[in-house]
Formats: sequence, C-alpha cells, structure tokens
Amino acid sequence: MRRLLWNAFVAATVAGAATCGESTVLDVVKGVPGELTLSLVTPNSGADGAILVVVKGPAAVTSASLPSGSGLRLFAGPLGADSAKFALTGTLANGAILVVGVADVNRVASYNAFIRQVAANDYTLRSLAGYGITVSR
Repeated sequence: MRRLLWNAFVAATVAGAATCGESTVLDVVKGVPGELTLSLVTPNSGADGAILVVVKGPAAVTSASLPSGSGLRLFAGPLGADSAKFALTGTLANGAILVVGVADVNRVASYNAFIRQVAANDYTLRSLAGYGITVSR
C-alpha cells in the first residue's frame, strides 16, 4: 500500500511540474521554436560586399531574415532540409548578419554555420583566412 501511495505521489509531482507555465521539463521534450542569430567576424569589416553561408543542424531551418538596420539583402535557397544556403549582399561588417528560425533553440550547439565564399565590394573573391561565423541564441 505504501509503495502504491509513493508511486502516486511521485507521478502527481512529475505531472504537476510538467504542466507549470514556466516548465523546462516540457521544453526539453517538445523543443522551443525560435530564432538563432548568425554573427560574422571579418578581417575586412566594411570592405566585403557578399557572402555565401551554409547552415546545418539537427532539424530544418524554417525561416530566414535580416537583423534590423543591417542594410543587407538576403537570398535564400530552399528551406526545410537539414542544410540551408544563404547569400547576403551589401556592406558586411562584424556582428549579426542573419537570423534563422529553428524548431528548437535549446539545441543551438547542434547548429553550425559555414562560410563558403566571400567577395570584396569589387566582386573579387577573398581568401577565407581570418573569417568566422558563430551561431547563438
């Protein structure tokens, strides 16, 4: 009888914790849809005019947009796969360049971004030495 009562108590406690408004238990199970920000590190801030970026992750990228006031133009390949390509044109500087929607922002460490090409303002391709891109929440 004691074991039955103890199991009922534990089940009620877990159920109560999982249904709380600010529950992290359900967030881990269901995932939290949201946006991740891609930030660029460039040795030529202000002198780059285009970049090609690939984002890979455990789930599809669902949307893409530019940070407000970036002055960039976005060209996106097909979304919905575990890998998505983006081309950005305009004056590239250090900092946030792209915002992507994902199914679970808690898995930010599982998303990777890769720079495939960078072009100077005169459209000549640059060496990728010194460039970097990070994904953050």
